Parts: sequence; structure tokens; C-alpha cells
Amino acid sequence: DDLILHADDTMAFQSGGSTTTMTLDSSGQLGIGTSSPMNTLQVNHSPGDGNQGIIIVRDDATTVADELLGGIGFDSTDGNVPSSVLEASAAIAAYAAEGHGTGDKGGYLTFLTSAIDDDDDTTSHERMRIASNGKVGIGVTDPTSNLEVLGTIRSRGSSTNEGGQITLLRATGSFNNDWHIDNYQDHLRFFGSDGTERIRVMEGGNVGIGTNNPGHKLE
Repeated sequence: DDLILHADDTMAFQSGGSTTTMTLDSSGQLGIGTSSPMNTLQVNHSPGDGNQGIIIVRDDATTVADELLGGIGFDSTDGNVPSSVLEASAAIAAYAAEGHGTGDKGGYLTFLTSAIDDDDDTTSHERMRIASNGKVGIGVTDPTSNLEVLGTIRSRGSSTNEGGQITLLRATGSFNNDWHIDNYQDHLRFFGSDGTERIRVMEGGNVGIGTNNPGHKLE
């Protein structure tokens, strides 16, 4: 292996004779698998086993459930730079979901952010979790459905007349063969499996079944 210093202050690490494996350019940008890094760190790889990207590995003999496997934190030097990923302004952290071994690799991901006016060197707040079974919790650490949210969900429309929408599909469904609920001009509308409006709830509370302009509480 060789270390080569170029006239342009670029430092190159070579292995196997002439193959450059790592380059540190004059601006301090580091390239692994590339001699022309375009950012602070650039890693080039081929899609093969042992060369697929970056992996963070916890180095210990015994890993038990809920121990940190590793993470990525985002922060700034304006204030204290945290010594823990979990104290960063925003972070993604991975944990073991069970005791690890040859046949046990369960894990889960957490997404954290710090609130406005949080102090330096305090643990950030978990906002979302992807459990080992793929279920997602927002404000929930033990989701029991594909998506579970603690608190209010808001769906916005894309125009003045159209509000949020919910479509309830079967596994092979489309808009025209499953139920659809939307908010249109302050009216709540329910569409059947054939795309026909079945029920409308007016802004004033009148409910129409088979009519889109009910004049009574129920018509």
C-alpha cells in the first residue's frame, strides 16, 4: 500500500499497485472509492456483497434488547457539539429489538428532534419509531397497526374547494372499487365502490343519502 502526495496538495491512498482507494483533496474533502469527492465525505461502491455502502456495527460480545446499535446525528457548532448522538438537534438511532445472536437480528429505528429552546447536552425527543415488525408509530413507541398516531391527524387539499381525502382500498383496489371520503366545499362526501357519491354531510349538519343537497337533518 502507498501514500502519494500530489503537487495540488491532494493525498491519495493506493493499494494493489495503482488502485486509489481513498483520496483527501486540498479542500479537506474525503473520497472513498473515488479520487474526486464532491462533498465532505463521498463513498462510491459497487452493488456487491461486502461493498454496498456504510454499516455501523456495535462492537461488544453481548447485545441485549433496547441497546443502541448506532445512529446519525445532525447539529451545529453554534453551541455545544453533543458527545452523544441522542443529544443532537435531530437524529436517527437504531436499537436492538431482542438479544442479538446468529439467528436473532431484530432491530428498530427511532427518529428524534429537539424542541425549540431545549438546552445543549439534553436528550432529544423521540418523534417517530419504525418497529421491528415494520409498524410505524408517531408519538407511540409500541404501534399495533401499520400506522398509529398519538394525537390529531390533518389532511389538506390542494385547492380552495378541495379538502383532505381518505381512500380505503383493498389489496388490489383502486379509486373506483373501494370507499373514498373527502371534504369538498365544506361538505363531507362518501363515495361507494363504483365511484358514486352515496352520502353527503353538509356544513350545517344536514345529511343526504342519494342526494347532494339535503334540506332536512336526514334526507
